[in-house]
Amino acid sequence: MFDRGMPGVTLGLVLVASGVVAQAQESGWSSGLKVRTALQAASRKDGLGAMTLGFGLEVGYAVPAGRMSAELGFMTKPGSQRRADVGGMAVSPEGLAAGAGAPASEISVDSRKGQVDILGLRLAYEKPLGGLALRCGVQLGTSQFRQEYIADVSDGATYRDTYNGVAKASRFTVSPFLGVTLPLGIDQALEIQALGLSYQSANYVHVAGTELNGDGGHTRLDSVQKVNRLVPHLELTYVFRF
Repeated sequence: MFDRGMPGVTLGLVLVASGVVAQAQESGWSSGLKVRTALQAASRKDGLGAMTLGFGLEVGYAVPAGRMSAELGFMTKPGSQRRADVGGMAVSPEGLAAGAGAPASEISVDSRKGQVDILGLRLAYEKPLGGLALRCGVQLGTSQFRQEYIADVSDGATYRDTYNGVAKASRFTVSPFLGVTLPLGIDQALEIQALGLSYQSANYVHVAGTELNGDGGHTRLDSVQKVNRLVPHLELTYVFRF
């Protein structure tokens, strides 16, 4: 029924159709799912771990000059339980007047755990360059930081203080990023970029010895110290477009 030339014609039609589909996917609207992790590129602070985990849903629009996208996503940077250094803890004026000293590390413990969660909107622009694309943008969102703490500190003679709770900080943040997108077939890609992760930390500060010769409590002069951070990370993102 078919002559020998038909397989070549069929193959040509398939290639043309594939080119049309690819062109349609390269222009106009597209959407995708992103799963990412990042490694901190500087010394760790606030009791947080070195890595982040996150995911997001993206909507993009391709034009001849490149591709613009908006992504709604969530990112978390957890920490592990750690013991704070109590040796340099401040002592109240009353305690100092009574001869109190800094908490003794052998009988004192101050355990803490930090975590920051960010719900944000990423706005990005990609510019094709050879077989990859340069990308840049910002992550706009709200960082929610929490530090859990529980402690029992004493100098072994004049006071014994106990305290526990959660210190919190919330702030609108702007985190810039710059990197490249590497295509992995038609509907998958890998993003590698530098991210300046912005958040506000909270640290509970205890002043020892506010009450002498007593057990428990004693937090009259305590406070929460808040610091704005911008921490560089190397981020790796897997992209699945549909």
